[in-house]
Amino acid sequence: SILVWITIFLISCVQFYFPRYWGEIHVRGSDLAYNFSMLTVALVLINSLVKLSGAQERKLLNRVIEQESVLQRAKELQFRVFDWLDAGLMVVDQQGIITTINQTALVWTSESHRSKIIGRSFVHFFPEFSPFWEDRGQISLRRNTVTSQKRNVIFGFKITQLPAQQGWLILFSDITDVQRLENQVKEMEKLASVGELAAGLAHEMKNPLAGIKASLQLLLSGDMDQEVSDRLARVIVRDIDRLDFLLKDFLIFARPREARPEPLDLGQEIEHVLMSFRLQHPMVRVQVDVGPEPYLFDRDHLHQILINLLGNALQALQGREKPVISIADMRDSGQRKVVVDDNGPGLDPTVRGRCFDPFVTTKALGSGLGLAIARRLAVQNGAFLELLDGPDGGVRAVLTQEQPSGRKGTETQDSP
Repeated sequence: SILVWITIFLISCVQFYFPRYWGEIHVRGSDLAYNFSMLTVALVLINSLVKLSGAQERKLLNRVIEQESVLQRAKELQFRVFDWLDAGLMVVDQQGIITTINQTALVWTSESHRSKIIGRSFVHFFPEFSPFWEDRGQISLRRNTVTSQKRNVIFGFKITQLPAQQGWLILFSDITDVQRLENQVKEMEKLASVGELAAGLAHEMKNPLAGIKASLQLLLSGDMDQEVSDRLARVIVRDIDRLDFLLKDFLIFARPREARPEPLDLGQEIEHVLMSFRLQHPMVRVQVDVGPEPYLFDRDHLHQILINLLGNALQALQGREKPVISIADMRDSGQRKVVVDDNGPGLDPTVRGRCFDPFVTTKALGSGLGLAIARRLAVQNGAFLELLDGPDGGVRAVLTQEQPSGRKGTETQDSP
């Protein structure tokens, strides 16, 4: 500013004292003083603005430096948090190139520094994840496990897409010991279940065996007329039949035949089961309303489930003036449900939470395995069986099965 001011001052002096260089017009001293004053004021203002602009620029620069420092500290903290995780963590782009990796994941590689990992494909270091990477869109919502033959461990992992298509987060950990403990717990539960079943079977067999023994002792004692002997013989036959029925149910429950699902006409299969049921129980009105779509299930298993459910409903309807059983077909959120309703008194509160436990029954002559068998057969066919309170009283049995993906858009059909 000072240099500009001096330059303009010299030019003004030359203009005043040597006017011939600037034309014929002679500049008056008052004009020169006025111009010079205005020039001085302008220079002062320009100088002030330059200083103010410089101060603002320095302030802005300091703020940028401060923000960069905060960002750098946040980034360092982020890496520290990542490194504190016991699980391995990687962030990869859409092509599977590693952009971030924590210390735990780095330990599983043969490299010693992140710089040798960043920018390379994660499949190169973790080939066991490759099949899941190809199908990442379908598995991103669930936790998966994979056995690494190279490292002799079992990894539990999850692949999740980051927001705004920024890439994918791969989180994994060594669950070998956890898996081993889970297997041990399952074996212990299996042994406990076998012991419980054996105890229940022994308890159920005790009464028929006691009846058979007492009847045989009386027959062997002699000195009784033919009518009493015949009655004791019938008791023995009845108890033997009960034991046979109990053992058959137990074998079905303990070792059910492997399911062989096939497309079935649900209405036709239900009518097949109801044919003998209607002949034996003509007073019970049975309503059927199911769709024509094929039902993928094992035929024998479906018959066994329906027989058990109808038997339970029949027992609940004893004493009803107008007993009614309805069987309907429903669809809801990609699921197909076979619903069996009765107008009986509803679930017995004493067994409400134990209906599917083995040997739990309210029947005088029941084995207590019917519902347990039905649920087990349902699970073998990829379905689930449950008992609920009916909408109008009574019991509602619901057999739920996921529909094939190609038919999820089928229009919902509600029960009457």
